[in-house]
Parts: sequence; C-alpha cells; structure tokens
Amino acid sequence: MLKEAVDWTAVLLFAALLTLLFLQVVLRYCFNTGFSWIEDFSGFCFVWISLLGVALGVYKKSHIAMDAIVALFPEKWKRLCMALQKILCILFYVILLYSGILYTVLGRRLKSPVLKWEYSLMYAAIPVMCGVSLLFLMPHLLTGKKEREEEK
Repeated sequence: MLKEAVDWTAVLLFAALLTLLFLQVVLRYCFNTGFSWIEDFSGFCFVWISLLGVALGVYKKSHIAMDAIVALFPEKWKRLCMALQKILCILFYVILLYSGILYTVLGRRLKSPVLKWEYSLMYAAIPVMCGVSLLFLMPHLLTGKKEREEEK
C-alpha cells in the first residue's frame, strides 16, 4: 500500500511537472509571456519526484550494487556481506533522516521567490524519502531473502 502511494504521488507530480513545463515553453516561445510561479513549483516537484524515485529504487532493488568481489566468496560470506550492506544502508538512511529533519527545520527561514512557500516543504522530501526507504528496507533485512515475495 505504501509503495502504491509513493508510486501515485510520483506519477501525479511528474504529470504536473510535465504539463506545466510544456505550458511554460509554449507561452514563452509562442506568446512571449509565461507564469513566473511555474519555475518555483517545478523546482519543488523535481526534488520530490527525484527523492521518491530513490525510495522506489530501494523497494525494487534497482540501485547500482558492486558485487564483483562478493560474488567470489563462499555462500556463507556472501550472506554476511549482504547483511552488512543492508545494515550500512539503514545506518546511512538514519543519519540522513536526522540531518534531513534538521535541514527541514532550517528551511522554514527561507521562502521561494515567487510562490513564497517555505523551503522546508521542499526539504521535507529528504526525511520522507529516508523514512520510506527504511520501511522498504526492513522486509529485506528481516527475511534475508534475495527477492521480494511480490516479485516472484
């Protein structure tokens, strides 16, 4: 259910971004005008789409992995390396989650030029991405399976 919510949020934001940028290009080059707020909104959308994509990459296990050396190890050591890798990922996301929360709080001081939205709205994508990524990592860590049940 969480995956579907992240999927749909990313799709809707991407559709809004694509539509508004197309409108901006048409207005600017055909009518020599445009809406200044589209640039602000596009930046917010782009950040959220990118970071939601990171979380979806964690779910689908589609991030780049360097396993050439690990592939040479016996099966017991491979499992140990994979567990260590998952623990390091969790540690990374926890540290980034904490830093993202601090950054989001600091972002309340700044406002976007046209929309006057607090940048904390944009920076909130960092802790959201970390939280969702941690939730997506948990089944991998708890089961120890290489593939998710839903993907089989």
